[in-house]
This record gives sequence, C-alpha cells and structure tokens, in this order.
Amino acid sequence: KKYGERDEETRAFRIILDHLRAATFLICDDAPPGNRDQGYFTRRMIRRAIRFASVLGIQQNFCPRVADSVISTYAGAYPALSKNREQIFSLLEIEEQQFRKTLTKGEKELSEYLQGHDSIDGAKAFYFFETYGFPRELTEELLQERGKTLTDPASFETAREKHQKESRAGAA
Repeated sequence: KKYGERDEETRAFRIILDHLRAATFLICDDAPPGNRDQGYFTRRMIRRAIRFASVLGIQQNFCPRVADSVISTYAGAYPALSKNREQIFSLLEIEEQQFRKTLTKGEKELSEYLQGHDSIDGAKAFYFFETYGFPRELTEELLQERGKTLTDPASFETAREKHQKESRAGAA
C-alpha cells in the first residue's frame, strides 16, 4: 500500500505510526503494556495499531519494526530509546502476538453473532471487552465496518460496574 492513495488507508498509516510512536516512548518511560494505569493506555495504543494494520493487509508482526524506525528517528534527542531498544522490541512482540490471537477469535465470534443481528447492545459489547479485551471503541469500529450499530451504550458501563462489584466481592 502507498501512503496517500486512499483515505481509509492513509488514516490507517497515521494511526499505526502515531500509536506505535507513543507506545515506544511509553514503554521506554516504564509504562509497559498491562491491565492497569499507564500500562492499560500503552496496551490500547498497541492494540489499536494492530487492528488498523489489517486495513493495510498486514498479517505478520510488525510493531518492533515500526518501533525501530521511531528509535532511529528520535534516539539523538532521546538516548534512552536506544538503551531500552531490546526491552521495547520484546514487549511489543509479546503484546502483538497475544493480541493477534485474541483479535482473530473475537472478530470471528462477533461476525458469527452479527449474522443474526443488525446491532449489539452495550452489555454484549462489554462481553467482547471482558472476553477478548476489545475496548468499546474497537467494537464500535468493527460494527461500523460491517454496517452495524451499537445500541444502548449506557449498558456497557452498567455491565462494567456490575463486573467490578462482582470482582471486588470475589476478592474479599
């Protein structure tokens, strides 16, 4: 694909580069991908980049290669990037491998569900979040691509709150 030929692809190029540049810096600044706090933000940036790689037809792991370009570009001003290169590559590779598996399974299940439905509600969107790690925005993007909609987005938050209460009760 060539940058600038089609609007959808140009948007994908931009999202991939911007998100992986940010993730590279976040990992370097001790915010590796995770489920909490800054790590959660890092994870979401990486996952969104991976998701948009499919728009460009990228099927193989690519995050470390993009990070390598980021490091080469900014290493003069930010020497810590070069110092932490291997750790950055390793964490990006692990996150990408894990999410590609999850993304494939989740997209398959979503497609199967949508064969009999024109939309999903927020509670079902939360199921995809809880089971596959799909943030609500990702589910909405996947629905939009298929000409489907998310109904009752407030039920996503209701389902999240219920899940949190149950988790806290279980931990206690």
